Amino acid sequence: MRTPNLHDASDRRPVHLDGSAAPVGVLLNVTPHSGRAKIRTAAGRHEVVNVDRLTVDDVDPDDAALPALAAPTPVDVVDAIRAAIAAADETRARLEALGDWKGLAVGLDQVRALKRDLALLESTVTRSLAEVMPSRQEEVPGLGVIERQRAKSRRWPDPQGVLMAVVRSELDPDGTGELPGDPVEVMARIVDAVAECAPLTPSMNWRLGALRRRGIDPDAWAETTESHWSVRIHQGDKS
Repeated sequence: MRTPNLHDASDRRPVHLDGSAAPVGVLLNVTPHSGRAKIRTAAGRHEVVNVDRLTVDDVDPDDAALPALAAPTPVDVVDAIRAAIAAADETRARLEALGDWKGLAVGLDQVRALKRDLALLESTVTRSLAEVMPSRQEEVPGLGVIERQRAKSRRWPDPQGVLMAVVRSELDPDGTGELPGDPVEVMARIVDAVAECAPLTPSMNWRLGALRRRGIDPDAWAETTESHWSVRIHQGDKS
């Protein structure tokens, strides 16, 4: 047995504490300048201990004879990513000090690729979480209230019909067939009504709240399909 090092941490080697006969967990990381190490115990708990209290076996970490330990948790994965980011930043500082702009350019390209990968992972985790949540709103002790919402995508196959409904809501709101006042004044009110309900731009995204206030149901005119999930974490609701 010997004192663990950074290479052992990358291999997730089993570790012994204070000379214990059996491994107590696996090594997650080592901080040489502080003489501290983080381990994950067989029960899945994370602990930080002095390196000189730990020893590792000189065996292959993939050896089938090693005792089974708890599977990595999401926290383990995030800790590993953060450790990799810290190591990458140390490399960045070293390249900057050397004036190695080519190395920095390669690093930037790799970081941007990882950023895209993380964005894809976030989207996938969001979808997975939203789909397995038992209800729209749930609470996770120590984290907060988790709320899922599903965005809707609308298209307007009959824009002229929507426009006529808006005009009718101002021109003949009671359905009597009579103009409510001076025609010039009525026309001005119609223009104002259209401008209120629809932004006069090439996109013509109808304003749902304004349509509903006029008694016009957006779903009666739009084809609605379910879109992506979104998940909000209300930090202020932590318990």
